[in-house]
Amino acid sequence: MENMNERDYIEFESEDGDTIRLDVIEYFEHKGNEYVILSDMSQLEEHDFDNMSEEEIEEVLAAQEFYILQVITKGDMEEFVEPDEAIMDELVGIAEEILNSGYELDEEHDEDCGCGCGCKE
Repeated sequence: MENMNERDYIEFESEDGDTIRLDVIEYFEHKGNEYVILSDMSQLEEHDFDNMSEEEIEEVLAAQEFYILQVITKGDMEEFVEPDEAIMDELVGIAEEILNSGYELDEEHDEDCGCGCGCKE
């Protein structure tokens, strides 16, 4: 697991004034707009993945919360806003594909797997 200081993160301030720190998982574009997938990866640091079964790892990762925000660039600054609700299902589908490809366990794939892992290439 990467050290918390080595990952890219974004800090937000909650309505209560608390600082919320979320890790940047991936930026992606959709219909001409930029989006980012965020998560609190520090929650995963408490797990010893080296001594867990595939089923246990999948269970931990499935419970992890992820957030999708639209990125609006203004000069050198990035503003993060909630995406338009009308396309949220599309964004969630894209994010799931990205996350599933990033969290593939060491499984065997063949040319018909269709998982998006790129093993067909």
